[in-house]
Amino acid sequence: MDLNTISEGNQVFFKKGDFLKAVQIRKNRTLYMDKKKFSLAGVLGHPYGTKFQVTEGRLVKMENWLKVTEAATTSDMITTDNRDLLDKDSNQKMTRDDIMDLKEKGASADNIIEQLVENSVTFKTKTEFSQEKYIKKKKKKHLAEYRIVRPTTRLICQMYFDTKPKSICCMRMDTLSQILSYANVMSGINVMLVETCQGLLLGAIIDRLAGSGQVVQFYSGQAPPRQALEYYSFAKDYMSNVFAVPLSLVSIIDKVNDEPDELPTGNRNETPKFDQATTNKDEAKLDLQESSDSAVSKSSLRQTQREKEKHQAIQLVKAKQMDTLIVACKYDPTPIVTSLLRYVAPSRPIVIYCQYQQPLVECYMQLRYQNLGVVNLKLSETWTRNYQVLPDRTHPVVSMSAASGFLLTGTTVIQ
Repeated sequence: MDLNTISEGNQVFFKKGDFLKAVQIRKNRTLYMDKKKFSLAGVLGHPYGTKFQVTEGRLVKMENWLKVTEAATTSDMITTDNRDLLDKDSNQKMTRDDIMDLKEKGASADNIIEQLVENSVTFKTKTEFSQEKYIKKKKKKHLAEYRIVRPTTRLICQMYFDTKPKSICCMRMDTLSQILSYANVMSGINVMLVETCQGLLLGAIIDRLAGSGQVVQFYSGQAPPRQALEYYSFAKDYMSNVFAVPLSLVSIIDKVNDEPDELPTGNRNETPKFDQATTNKDEAKLDLQESSDSAVSKSSLRQTQREKEKHQAIQLVKAKQMDTLIVACKYDPTPIVTSLLRYVAPSRPIVIYCQYQQPLVECYMQLRYQNLGVVNLKLSETWTRNYQVLPDRTHPVVSMSAASGFLLTGTTVIQ
């Protein structure tokens, strides 16, 4: 299987401008987007990054879509401006009903955009920049074009931040990159992680480790949050070094024995005996019982495997040779950090992220004045500014995120 081509069962992103939608590719699947229904069969076998257009209910590859438009590139070419233009409904002769009639008659999106340009009273008096912007806006509205890309940490983070920011504690991509950088996440290290970001941070760490290194994820509740991992499609060897330990066991890590306790296997040794006069009803009951026993046995084996992995993770932490501690959760970070700090090796980084400043201030004061073996403490706010970079139109984006939480970083030392 070629990893650079779109195949059956792959998780991909449909990208249209800043819009992202996660989709699992199925040959017989029908997708509904932008009020259009289309089949996914046409994307199989094409490389990632290919752009498709919806045509007659199917996706058709677009050719030469990367052509560069000829626009004004120097300021001396601009001889007009838009100061005399007024934004009025009468500037466009076509009505909504006219556009709907064209769509019902099967007119292509290019034809509709061409009609809108011809019927615009002010189009010819606009500057070349404004004309290009006008056509781009109409294409975004009427042209169903999508670029299929491979899921990456940046795109996954962007999708969550645009659609469900609270589920990842409002963590922007620039914040995530700073966490990975401050924590010195690289191949071959051991990471302790506490997060409630849908597994986004866990996925980013696994991606950087690339199968070399180990991650111990502490969690609260019935199971660790790993919803974002389904978009990565990691190989089995990547996931074999990822362990999960409940936060409730942190207080007894030092008390756990080096050898795992004997766990019940759940196998049943006794087999019931039946005489030859067994009826069909009895046979059905026997099959049901055997099926139930098999399910119980598989469940018991899975439970045994989880207990062994949990014990292995505890022994790894107990050795006190963890290379970094990362905390990014909705809980108060102070008790979590003070409980896990002693298992981090000396001269290693710790990174704590929180959406709000006050919990990190309290954690900062605790680490600094309680002599817990952390130096070079630094509390900072993450902030970024996006720029539009175009010829003679480079400026900050009009609307952008104001803030994306706070970071507390430090380095462990021998007390």
